[in-house]
Amino acid sequence: MLGSLLDTGQLVAQDKEQATRMFAAAAAQGHPDAALSLALQYYLGRGVAQDYALAARWYEVAARAGDVAAQYILASMYETALGVERDLDSALDWYNAAARQGDVAARLKAKAITERLARERGS
Repeated sequence: MLGSLLDTGQLVAQDKEQATRMFAAAAAQGHPDAALSLALQYYLGRGVAQDYALAARWYEVAARAGDVAAQYILASMYETALGVERDLDSALDWYNAAARQGDVAARLKAKAITERLARERGS
């Protein structure tokens, strides 16, 4: 919570670097919301140098914990090779995970990738 306050500057002076350190400490202790926040810091380069590979790593932690937004973003990163190697199978898996939680855009992306893979693989 302190990381969020520091990140936004609510009730305390805004300090994105300190916020990132707080998110990192909480994420390292297994807090999925902190992993999601830390992923966003790395993705945007807020309080740390922009690093898509580290963003993907922390999005995956949050995605495995069931965060639908993290699942969608991670799928997109696999689809576009942002911070990870392009892997349409992994993208499909994560879009499907988000779709199972009701994400309509993820369902549409999963359908498009399924069709694309079928064409590429001659199925």
